[in-house]
Amino acid sequence: MKCCMVTPYPPEKCGIAIYASKLVSGLGNYVNIVVVSNKNGQDEPALDVKLRIIRSWKRASPLYIFEILKAVAEESPNIVHIQHEYLAYGPRKYSILFPVLLLLLRLLRRPAILTMHSVVRRNSLTDDFFFVHQTGRRFSRIKKAIMIVFTKTMVNLSDAVVVHNDYMRNALVQDYGIAQDSIVVIPHGVDAHLTGKSVIEAKKELGLSQKQVLLFFGFVIPGKGLEVLIKSFSKVSQKISNIILVIAGRYHPRLSRELPRYLGTIEKLIKDLKLGDKVIFENRFIDDQRLQLYISAADIVVFPYTDDSILGASGALATCASQGKVVIATCIPRFVSELKNDVNALIVEPNNESQLVEAILRASGDSRLGEKLQRNLRIYTLEKSWDAISLSTYELYSKILRIQ
Repeated sequence: MKCCMVTPYPPEKCGIAIYASKLVSGLGNYVNIVVVSNKNGQDEPALDVKLRIIRSWKRASPLYIFEILKAVAEESPNIVHIQHEYLAYGPRKYSILFPVLLLLLRLLRRPAILTMHSVVRRNSLTDDFFFVHQTGRRFSRIKKAIMIVFTKTMVNLSDAVVVHNDYMRNALVQDYGIAQDSIVVIPHGVDAHLTGKSVIEAKKELGLSQKQVLLFFGFVIPGKGLEVLIKSFSKVSQKISNIILVIAGRYHPRLSRELPRYLGTIEKLIKDLKLGDKVIFENRFIDDQRLQLYISAADIVVFPYTDDSILGASGALATCASQGKVVIATCIPRFVSELKNDVNALIVEPNNESQLVEAILRASGDSRLGEKLQRNLRIYTLEKSWDAISLSTYELYSKILRIQ
């Protein structure tokens, strides 16, 4: 069986690229994989010498559809698997063309599986949603209609759609009228056997010995609740003298175009709250090795997200789960689809500073609770290893080809 995986791919540093690289690594045990990826001027050889990567298309180009189609046609695979995020293939004016690719693949008689990494709930398509996502409040009814038609068309032109949890599947079925049997839930994979340095070793290397480390990592964008975290941390630091907050990430590159006024707001808040000696905000690209060091050093990892309008899975959670960290997260679908309060994480309401303060203090002061959360989080990772996810994906390919 031969599969073309259409996706952004490393050295691209986005969530889909990282997801695809790990999925491809596992799928290589079952099928012949050819990656049809974006050109980014930083081509690197594949870690697996058996893997072929065709850099055929560019983001921010209306020609990406035809460049992908040409590469797929030349490879003549049995099946095509496309990783989709709403802006993964370029800005809105080009992303809107994406269903044309699925239509052309159908004309080529190539079965296509679509993994949707995000689903927007229909009732979230409000004036405020479009304003927050930088398309303005005007003509929101028209934009809502376009989003609905766009989503339905994508799904209907695919032979199967993969989503990562039941929240996403239910939204497609209930909000968009998609047939349930065309949607397959395959969870986001987790590096179940990933091990890093010990907490003591990592803290020593980072110069954080004798500190309690509270970690947030990932791109900095509105909706991730960093402002709430920093304000909550300000109160926590008054009660725990040796605690430090690490923000391991940078502003998302697209903010310079779409929301430039957000740039600098995190530094300003840190300064206003006089937390300069208590918060480390690198605001730069952090390579995998240093990020892993921060995760190893962390006593608590916090996901204070506030935006629940877009359903998906958390790649950041998957990254840290294998090390069994104490996790605090908000009760939005991308977290409560995986985590249970007081079982493998502490769950708080979004935008609730007092609950977040209480959770941090509780996690910091109760070692028996921490051990329980860590142990159960490790059990969670074993159920969602990349080996298991790759096998489930291969079984889906086999099912689709039998139907064909």
